[in-house]
Amino acid sequence: MFDFLKKKNKKEDVQDNSGSQQVANNVHAAAPGTQIRYNPNLINKLEDDHQALLKIFGEINAAVTAANYPLVAEKLKEFKQGFLDHILVENVSLYVYMKSSFKGDEGNIGLVQEFRSEMDEIGKAVRAFILKYETIGINQDVASSFAEELGGIGEALVARIQREEGTLYPLYQPAYGS
Repeated sequence: MFDFLKKKNKKEDVQDNSGSQQVANNVHAAAPGTQIRYNPNLINKLEDDHQALLKIFGEINAAVTAANYPLVAEKLKEFKQGFLDHILVENVSLYVYMKSSFKGDEGNIGLVQEFRSEMDEIGKAVRAFILKYETIGINQDVASSFAEELGGIGEALVARIQREEGTLYPLYQPAYGS
């Protein structure tokens, strides 16, 4: 279902112990009015997050098909953590940086704000979905509605990833003067 989103591994930089990539002698100016600097590895990290989330989502789908509800519950927890980590990085490292970088460019500021607002709504929906179904491992009475709602979450996830990677991420550039 998500095969079209798979990408070749673009990483060639060295990973440090925190999982972030190191870039030697590549310091960029902070976005105006912030201390947030351009990170040349951020987009690769966010795209890798997308792939990891889609993989977990596929595992949830497979567990539902197999009626393995304890595994569904486990994978939901894993998805929730990955999703929350991803939107935190997006909110701080991407949206704040881009909004500050586009000072005076109302069109791009509006686009960034639209993406951020939409992500806030998606985040609320995903968190509500997970909260509703986190007991599926022990309360299998919710299994039929779970499968239906899972499909809707999957469609929204894929559409959002396509829009981010195709429209928003290409706008992420070093701030003027970097």
